[in-house]
Amino acid sequence: MESQAFFTVILAAIFFGHRLRFLQMAALFLCFSGIVFIGQDMGLYGGHREALVLLLISAFLWAVNNLQMACFPKKESFLGALAWINFLPALPLLGVSYVYEKTCFISALEHFSFMHAGLIFFVSFVNGILGLGVWFYLLNHNKPAQVAPFALLSPFVAVLSGALLFEESFTQASMIGGALIIAGLVALQVFRRFSPRG
Repeated sequence: MESQAFFTVILAAIFFGHRLRFLQMAALFLCFSGIVFIGQDMGLYGGHREALVLLLISAFLWAVNNLQMACFPKKESFLGALAWINFLPALPLLGVSYVYEKTCFISALEHFSFMHAGLIFFVSFVNGILGLGVWFYLLNHNKPAQVAPFALLSPFVAVLSGALLFEESFTQASMIGGALIIAGLVALQVFRRFSPRG
């Protein structure tokens, strides 16, 4: 999913004329290498071609959404857009879940608890409204190609959170991947800051 950062950079270059210099592209490639390391460690590339294609399509659509948010009128409130973004997918996803996971779907309803309600609140409000609100604000007030690469931190944060909260062990590939992502993001900001404007 985090390949959306690369799709965003490419689409911003095509439609907005936002160009990255060679060193900035090299920094993005460094970040991408980190994603590959973490993905390989999680076994995402072994015999799951259809799933990988669907993920890449989703990442591309996420990049399209990034550019849409960059064009959102700055005087308008994001809350209306965020409400629809969070509400509309829920209905078809409930339908798909019922069709393909009927037993689990019914079981989830029968065993619904306060913890499940808390998870829904976190995903819908904290992540869906607050998190996306900050993300869209940054996209709307900066070049999308400058903001999108920071989403590359999420796999590293996920691995780190798993280690801290669930005592999952770091693997060598995860550590290398995280180091590459951080190094790439730092390099990207340094190269952007000191590159000639134009």
